[in-house]
Amino acid sequence: MIESHTSVQKYSRLEKLLAETDEAYNNYVRGGGTLNGDFADFAIQSINCFQRALRNPYLTEDDLAWALRKCDRLKPAAEQVGVPWVILAAACLSGKNHLSGINDR
Repeated sequence: MIESHTSVQKYSRLEKLLAETDEAYNNYVRGGGTLNGDFADFAIQSINCFQRALRNPYLTEDDLAWALRKCDRLKPAAEQVGVPWVILAAACLSGKNHLSGINDR
């Protein structure tokens, strides 16, 4: 099956956004910043960017945080196989056609 150009663009933008957010979060933590939260809490500050990247204007902060925490569980597996976590996280997030209402599981 061939992926559509739109799907590839969406995935690429999401991967780039995750990489930039992850780098910013790590720099913030290394610089002594205190958030009283995790990566997901940091990332939801950019909810508008994630809504655009996922083409989902209805994506809520809670839905994004839940999905990112779920993807965060992939970090050990990603490290084990030598794949950057953001690639797996982008695949995980872009695999959801519609993240709105994801908390209704």
